[in-house]
Amino acid sequence: MTEELGTQALGLTDLRLGLNASDGVWSFTQGLAGKTLGVAAGAIVARTSPQATWPSADTPIEGVLELRVANLGTWGPWVPPGWRVMARCRRARASAGASAPPSTPVR
Repeated sequence: MTEELGTQALGLTDLRLGLNASDGVWSFTQGLAGKTLGVAAGAIVARTSPQATWPSADTPIEGVLELRVANLGTWGPWVPPGWRVMARCRRARASAGASAPPSTPVR
């Protein structure tokens, strides 16, 4: 990655994507690791009928996302101009819902 302060190698060490479907339970997993980027991992589970060939838009989903970044300054090129970010981050987020848009307009 190149920015105004120079070039920094991302140091990507691992990239994984996974999909498993069995008896109506669909599991999507992803992971990314890098010496500079940090670590990101996530999992999404969708439950359908065992006969479904793919989850529909209204299929209930639940998931989790975890981020660990040793140096947030690495992400500087993606924040607004003039911002300087220097810190560490470790966050986890769990959520549930469906992939379909809301049935009523959001106002």
